[in-house]
Amino acid sequence: MADADELWEYWRKRSDSYEERYVDPSTVLEREKRVRLATALELAQLDGADTVGDLGVGSGRLFAHLPDNVSQIIGVDFSAPMIQGARENISNVAYVQGTAESLPLRTGSLDVLFCLGVVGHMNSDAVPAAIDEMARVLRPGGSLILSFANARSPFRRLRRVCIAARSGTHYTTYRPEYIEEILRQAGCHIRSRRYLTYSTGLLDTQANLWLAAVLDNHLVTNDLLGPLAMTWVVQASVREGSVAFD
Repeated sequence: MADADELWEYWRKRSDSYEERYVDPSTVLEREKRVRLATALELAQLDGADTVGDLGVGSGRLFAHLPDNVSQIIGVDFSAPMIQGARENISNVAYVQGTAESLPLRTGSLDVLFCLGVVGHMNSDAVPAAIDEMARVLRPGGSLILSFANARSPFRRLRRVCIAARSGTHYTTYRPEYIEEILRQAGCHIRSRRYLTYSTGLLDTQANLWLAAVLDNHLVTNDLLGPLAMTWVVQASVREGSVAFD
């Protein structure tokens, strides 16, 4: 097993390269990030939110798009180097280090919690406990904005095969009904869904970017065609009197 210094160096490099992968507006990856972020912010309805958290801070890009009425912003990540990189980009955030399965936050302390793409990097066995924790730290009526890779999507299956063959990396996908059942068991009510396809997400060509835009425009709110979408973004609210607060 790698020692602490080796792990720190790995995540420092990951932090340095993370944002670089998405800064070119002509790439599919950049479009994915922009579309997912815009969709998540739309679903969050932040006008009345006072305290907002982000689980898995990445480069801190989300924080730059929060409205002025948000008085407290909390960024959580298990990686100190990722937090350090985000802090260098956005400094007016309370950053804390911790895991999704044991969030270092008070029960009912957040109005909105974003968790975008994080569950794909987790051990799938830990996801139910992580979602329980997300529900715990939200106030009754608070909103969880969660995105995950859709295992039912033919686009996603194609992408997984190609990326695994090309880079050896692995990203866990989930059946939407499984994630939504976990949310319900955690005391959350699913209010809205958005479906993002990004075309095949493989080629940085104008044709592929155009196809991505067309597919997203037709799929984003279409429940019938939602199973085709590569990524789901859901808004789930914690019910009043949820077991997470008993």
